[in-house]
Amino acid sequence: RTYRTAAEIRYNEIDDDDYIIANHQVNVKRRIKMQLANKEVRAAAKAIGVRFWQICKVLHISEATLTRMLREELSESEKLELLAVINEIGGEQ
Repeated sequence: RTYRTAAEIRYNEIDDDDYIIANHQVNVKRRIKMQLANKEVRAAAKAIGVRFWQICKVLHISEATLTRMLREELSESEKLELLAVINEIGGEQ
């Protein structure tokens, strides 16, 4: 395994063996994949100015549940449901 500091790693250079030495050793690629999953949903919410807590209020789920849902890529029907909720909330603002 290759250990490098965060300053030494560029986003497009990350491979399965790269780790950042910080408080804990963290698998960078896995963390970035989590952040990039469901980027259409995340981008739509950000563009309209809708917060996760607002989406959760409409869906009657907790913020933790929504965050866990967004870690892995959602099915198209689930994405469409979330996008509809985001647009509904955005229209009310």
